[in-house]
Amino acid sequence: MTAIACRDGIMAADSGGWTADSHVITPVSPKIRVTEHGLVACAGETDEIEDFHTWFLAGMPAYAKPEKGGGIGALWLRHDGTIWFAGARLRFVQCAGPFWAIGASERFLWGALHAGATAEQAVRLAIQHTDGAAGDVQVERLEA
Repeated sequence: MTAIACRDGIMAADSGGWTADSHVITPVSPKIRVTEHGLVACAGETDEIEDFHTWFLAGMPAYAKPEKGGGIGALWLRHDGTIWFAGARLRFVQCAGPFWAIGASERFLWGALHAGATAEQAVRLAIQHTDGAAGDVQVERLEA
C-alpha cells in the first residue's frame, strides 16, 4: 500500500506497509527521505525501494543502477520546486503541472489534487476512503 502526493513544495505519504485485508501488518516509515537533493519518495516493493534510495543517495551513478526497479515508482521534489517522476527504468522525467501522485491510491489522489486538496489532505483522504493507503501521514516541506 502506498499513497504519495506532492504539491506546493510539500510531499506527503501514508505509512502503510505490508497489509492483509487493509490492516497494516508492518508500517513503513519514513517513506519520504529528506536529502541534499530535495525530497524523494518511492512506491513499490520494500527491497526495491531500499535499493533505489541507496542508488539515489549515492548521486544516481549509472554504473550502480539497481538491477530491479520494475515494480517501483519514485517522486523527487527538487529544491527549485520542480517535481520529477521515475518509473520502472529509473529514468527521471520532469512532471508537467503543479502536483503529482503515485502509489496504489494514485487515481484517488489525482482526483483529490485536481479538486484542490493539499498533498497532506489528499493522502489523509486516501487513507480514509481507499484500500490503497493506510496508517499515519508523513509530511515533509521542501526547505529553500
